[in-house]
Amino acid sequence: MKHNYCTVYSKSYLYMGLILYNSLLKNDQDFCLYLFCMDDEAFSIMDRLSLDHIKLINLKDVEMEDHELQVSKSNRTEKEYSWTIKGSVLLYLFKHFEALDHIIWLDGDLKFLSNPQHIFDKFSEYSILLTEERYTGQYDYLSKIYGLYQLGFIGFKRDDHSLECLNWYRERLIEWCHEKPLDGKWSDQRYAVNWPTQFKGVGIVEDIGVNLTP
Repeated sequence: MKHNYCTVYSKSYLYMGLILYNSLLKNDQDFCLYLFCMDDEAFSIMDRLSLDHIKLINLKDVEMEDHELQVSKSNRTEKEYSWTIKGSVLLYLFKHFEALDHIIWLDGDLKFLSNPQHIFDKFSEYSILLTEERYTGQYDYLSKIYGLYQLGFIGFKRDDHSLECLNWYRERLIEWCHEKPLDGKWSDQRYAVNWPTQFKGVGIVEDIGVNLTP
């Protein structure tokens, strides 16, 4: 089974993309990385590299179809906009790649340290796959700001439960996705806090070795 991932990079962050890509080459035997480029320079560089297992997509293609996303860009920092696009690009992939039965979103600063097959074994049981944040001790207050789940690694199947969640998520992100919360509006992660009860088919990875943060 081919493992499908997607991520997004600007020119200044491409070196992180090559770290992620090389970690996939080392640890995953069969994968496709859908790489969204936030600017023309990033797209041009990656296009010239012609790397195997990568499908390049210019973010402009998504913006052309999603006018509300494009409008939101004017009041977001580059980092905030990279969070804002999550719902839109995932829906774009399911729309334009009909053979795509699943996708895992990867934040650009992730890398794989071992074979991820056990993650996909877990994913096979669910429509939506979440991983927990690892707050401890004095950092527990962060859950009130950033939520309980680390959305740097999140999986969606092509089914009604996932599409319902993604459309809801896209609307929330376009409405508000900034580093500083305001009146119950958040950055990308906090919106997922109720997903296990809000949507059907949500699974949570309990293995502490998955999506481990510093």
